Formats: sequence, C-alpha cells, structure tokens
Amino acid sequence: MARTKTLLHLNDALPTFNVQAWIGVGKVFTSLEIPFHVLLEKQKQLVIPDAHLAYFPAADLPVAKFIQLSLPIQSTISSMLLTKGVPSLGMQWYC
Repeated sequence: MARTKTLLHLNDALPTFNVQAWIGVGKVFTSLEIPFHVLLEKQKQLVIPDAHLAYFPAADLPVAKFIQLSLPIQSTISSMLLTKGVPSLGMQWYC
C-alpha cells in the first residue's frame, strides 16, 4: 500500500474523535496511515491516571523486595471488566 503524505498545519483544528466512527467498525490501518487525531486519542486513553501511579513500585526497587510486595485489592468492577468484558463494546478485555 502506498504511503500518502499529509501536511499538518499547526493552526488548523484537529477533527474531533468520533467513537462511533472508529470503535468496533472493522477499520484496518497501519501505523503510518492512522489519522493524527485518532493517534492522539489513543495516546490519551493509554495514559495511566495519576491516582493509579501510586500502585507502581519504584523503578529502582530490587527484585527481591518487589516479590515481597502485596498487591492492592482488585475492585469488583475491574475484575468484572477483565472476566466479562465491556457490555457496550461487546468485547473481552484481557491483561
């Protein structure tokens, strides 16, 4: 597939991300073809919320201490999403 070049003007407003146009509709694209506004939305969705960063161990924590850490209690809603999926999207979520 030939790559087309797109010129992005910084003064132009990006299109609003439309969930219905992109989620669950079978669109196939390569990382070179994805529209910039869709890429930005993907990156925004992948950001770990600040409130959850406290659950991450320090990057310099030795492995011996890491395996001694106790895991936080998993909420009912998050365990439901991991096992039953998101009803509105009709798909499974896996770790």
